[in-house]
Amino acid sequence: TAYAFASQRLLSLLMEEHKLMERLSSIKSFFLMGQGDVFVHFMDMAEHELRKKHDDIVASRIESLLDLAVRTSVAANDPFKEDLKVDIVPYDLITQLFRIINVRGHTLGPTEQVYPAFEPHASGLTGVEAFTLDYRVEWPVSLVVSRKSITKYQLLFRHLFHCKHVERQLCAVWQAHKQAKWNPIYTTKWHAAAFCLRQRMLSFISNYSYYAMFEVIERQWHIFTQEMQTVKTIDNVLAIHNDFLETCLKDCLLTTPELLRSLAKLQAICVNFSNAMLRLIPSATVSIATQAEQNMKMHSQDNFEELIKNFDSNFTLLTLQLLINIQTISKTASEHHLSYLLSRLDPNDYYARLMEQNPHLVEQAARLNEETKGQYTDDGTPPPVRHHPPVWELPQSRHSRLQALLNLKQL
Repeated sequence: TAYAFASQRLLSLLMEEHKLMERLSSIKSFFLMGQGDVFVHFMDMAEHELRKKHDDIVASRIESLLDLAVRTSVAANDPFKEDLKVDIVPYDLITQLFRIINVRGHTLGPTEQVYPAFEPHASGLTGVEAFTLDYRVEWPVSLVVSRKSITKYQLLFRHLFHCKHVERQLCAVWQAHKQAKWNPIYTTKWHAAAFCLRQRMLSFISNYSYYAMFEVIERQWHIFTQEMQTVKTIDNVLAIHNDFLETCLKDCLLTTPELLRSLAKLQAICVNFSNAMLRLIPSATVSIATQAEQNMKMHSQDNFEELIKNFDSNFTLLTLQLLINIQTISKTASEHHLSYLLSRLDPNDYYARLMEQNPHLVEQAARLNEETKGQYTDDGTPPPVRHHPPVWELPQSRHSRLQALLNLKQL
């Protein structure tokens, strides 16, 4: 038919003259962090700027730093790097996602849930939270890389970029702890507890980042490129490209509000813990005597003990909540891909054993107020938690325990 002939001709124009696959590969390397060294250099150079409030950031300066990072990395040979742009938006990722969910909710059936709107906290928004990428696309490539597709790429980028930021903060704490462990000031058991908590946080964030980057995005990209080799019409391209983006969003938890909330709270705790530790551990250039004097002024042993206890209990509780929700959704909603994430976040069954030994933690995790936004203060103060009397006993056997976890939503 005439339509099929025109569609094939347009597809040929896109693939051969406009190099559609090369352009999509370029978009992936930037938005989905396929070229990791670009953002390592960029975060090194733009760290000071990204700490500012979003109103104080000069977008042209950030764009210059990104351009410098691109040109000093392996992405310098990318033929489409000039189409990359920087955008500073006045809302964070969570706000943007829940707005999209609300819009979608109005078009869904009467049984679907419409989630409450979240107003942006523009006054406290930092550059890290407001930073995103944009991309200049011209016709006919814009038929495939539409504004809607770019928005999905932006959602994935902001999520991955924030994960890298959290991981970077925890690595800075690791460096500070490595210097501090030779100092006799930091030999108490609570400093050892802080070191262990930092390692648990770093392991959690690193394992999630690995899951998102390799077990989701790289796997889906491999499937996408294979399917693109057999397309016949432009409609096939649009469908395959949309499926690729939707699957990445879903598998990275960006379309599941319950899991996204828990993950955002855990990231907030990690960032606040990092900020607190970096303030409490002076620079290695400061003398031991000066360090002792500063630490005596900044905190007593009791205060530091309470600080670590707060961070540890909140991180553990929210991790258990996330793992329980993942377990529940993977079974009840047939989202079997989440089982891979579950094994990544608890590779040695540490949290599984913790639930077996402390059933009250499971109940507290199940009772967490889902409406809490998870904005923790620097002293690790926990969010409001509803306390209820025990309504069930956790079975002792592993099989029975996992089966019981599937019923937590019914409590």
